[in-house]
Amino acid sequence: MSHHRLDRLVSATRRTIKSGLEDPSADAPLLERALTALDTAEASSSHEDSKRVEASDWVRSALDFAGPSPASELAAAIADAANNLSWTVPYLDYDEPDIVSLRNDYLVATLVGTDARSSAHLHSDVASIFFSVQRPNVFYPSHVHKAAEIYYPVAGTAMWTKGAESPTPQTPGTWINHPTGTCHAMETLTEPLLCLAIWTTDLSSIPVIVRA
Repeated sequence: MSHHRLDRLVSATRRTIKSGLEDPSADAPLLERALTALDTAEASSSHEDSKRVEASDWVRSALDFAGPSPASELAAAIADAANNLSWTVPYLDYDEPDIVSLRNDYLVATLVGTDARSSAHLHSDVASIFFSVQRPNVFYPSHVHKAAEIYYPVAGTAMWTKGAESPTPQTPGTWINHPTGTCHAMETLTEPLLCLAIWTTDLSSIPVIVRA
């Protein structure tokens, strides 16, 4: 990725995370840790693109559903860098029909991550920062991981389920906290979903699909 595109994406990500510090619903210590990761991250020595898949059309389709600033600026920066981000397909070791279907309609790219994430563009052991894109009318089943996580929908409104709560619509610009071990699921309806996601603990943990 060119330095210009990477710098633009990092700057837009930083502005978005900083905006969350003013939102009482966001986990401020988690966001502070993400900012530290961004400020201290270095180019990843293990980055490789061999598993990269194309996602630029998916990302561009989400731009019409971007939230207000700073979400709109981050959406534009992700779209500008989409061809150069290493988008990957999750859950390759699952063969259940719903997960096979999910793999056709959901991609994730790692901006900042540990050396264990070979698709990460920047290295940090402090936090991992991801972008995900989910196409319309797609259900991401309930899953769980040890990592404490916070989501920020950048574009698109989707139904979100946490733990035993009923599904609720979450709009762009909303901070959604997932404490360690919290089951969560996302379902898109008519709009695609473009998200920023941050992990700050157990960075090497693996998401596990939860069956009722």
